[in-house]
Amino acid sequence: MASIFPTNPLAGSIDFSSGNRAFLKGADVVLAADCTAFSYAGFHRDFLKNHALLVVCPKLDDFDTHLQKLTQIIAKAGLKSLTVVRMEVPCCSGLMFMAKKALAAANVDIPLEEIVIGINGELKS
Repeated sequence: MASIFPTNPLAGSIDFSSGNRAFLKGADVVLAADCTAFSYAGFHRDFLKNHALLVVCPKLDDFDTHLQKLTQIIAKAGLKSLTVVRMEVPCCSGLMFMAKKALAAANVDIPLEEIVIGINGELKS
């Protein structure tokens, strides 16, 4: 899947990103389920200011491949923080699990936050 923001230097699909990408170096990163931006009207306003964005679908994308890629990004990019934005549906809960596993595998301790969007587009947490 290509980035939903192909011309934005601060956004990318996790498939095409690496820890060497300039927009990730020392960044506060939002790791978002791809449907969240369509479900929550304030996505850009509330979550992207001064943040880099990585987009993934925890249900349809290959978990192990994305876990490996996210681990590499965390290990190489020197992230300041990681914020997971996901839907409240069960298939999206794997995104937080992926983030925790990647942080542990990279042996990196940075702030990790989870934001949950409800199925009706409301902010749950």
